[in-house]
Amino acid sequence: MSQDFLTVVKKDYSQFGSNAKSFLNHYSKLSELAVQVLNWIPIEFFILLPLSVLLLLMLNSVSQKTRKVNLIFSLLIVAGVMMLLNQVIIDRYKAIATGKAALYIIIPVYAYYLFGSFFGFIVRYFRKRRLGKAGNIERSIFNLQMAYNESMAQAHLLLSDGDYDAAKLKEKLNYLKIASDGLSASLDKQQKP
Repeated sequence: MSQDFLTVVKKDYSQFGSNAKSFLNHYSKLSELAVQVLNWIPIEFFILLPLSVLLLLMLNSVSQKTRKVNLIFSLLIVAGVMMLLNQVIIDRYKAIATGKAALYIIIPVYAYYLFGSFFGFIVRYFRKRRLGKAGNIERSIFNLQMAYNESMAQAHLLLSDGDYDAAKLKEKLNYLKIASDGLSASLDKQQKP
């Protein structure tokens, strides 16, 4: 019985040793990965990101219409404060590392914004083409009904106390005009034969 106990303890001890070696091996690989990541991304990025997000939230609560400009202002303010604190504490500005960290934040955000704007432009272009060139009368009537419903929903926002956007209403009214032109073109096409 004592031999069974000793073999179990010995087996558990060897398994614990192999688990500890495996953990240390994975920990060393993880630390190497962290060093490689920090070679590409400066440590200032991890300080600049949460501080600029906090300032951005405060600026967006004051003016919600200028979110992208608020991002630039918050990054410039936090980066400037970081450079001044670096000058006071360690007698170096570290402007290159702080600027690089700010660019790591700005470039993906504006690339996403430009991609979204481009995608929205493409969607609006194909929607206008589809509304104006309906194949049959049923589709033209459906397009007209959908454009009317969307424009009325935007018009009701004008009457409500909610956030109103005149550009969206004009865009929906333009879709309604294109859909009505598409219906009249479909009617003309049907009457010609």
